[in-house]
Amino acid sequence: GQFGDLFALHTVSGNVMWSYLNFVGYGGPPALSTDGHTVYVTGTNLVALDAVTGAKKWTYNATRGWLEGPPVLSSDGLKLYVSAGFYSAGQFGDLFALHTRDGSVMWSYLNFPGYGDPPALRADGNVVYVTGTNLAALDAATGAEQWTYQVA
Repeated sequence: GQFGDLFALHTVSGNVMWSYLNFVGYGGPPALSTDGHTVYVTGTNLVALDAVTGAKKWTYNATRGWLEGPPVLSSDGLKLYVSAGFYSAGQFGDLFALHTRDGSVMWSYLNFPGYGDPPALRADGNVVYVTGTNLAALDAATGAEQWTYQVA
């Protein structure tokens, strides 16, 4: 179906510590915050869960489409990059930089052509790369487009 379940298992016993059941959609494996306190899971929305208890901290509701793949964390742990795909007279994608504290949108890169894969960060963390039918390099702090290359 279109629902997913997430289980946190004890690494020694294998016992279930907590579960988050029936979230809508499947966006890939979860991501863990740099401090290990928060688990981020994507589907139709992105949900931040307390890594110890599984309690929901916040939800980012995608405004259109579905969230694609696992979210990508900035090296400083303050931003979470997540891509969304949608179909509107062709396939398009959006990329959002969210604040890890509360899920608020810090910047967005909208309507890039093609079906976007999860973003990638340059090793120094200053550039975010996003793909579709174009490859775009974005300033990680502002989302400003630095360059694009037409792939297809």
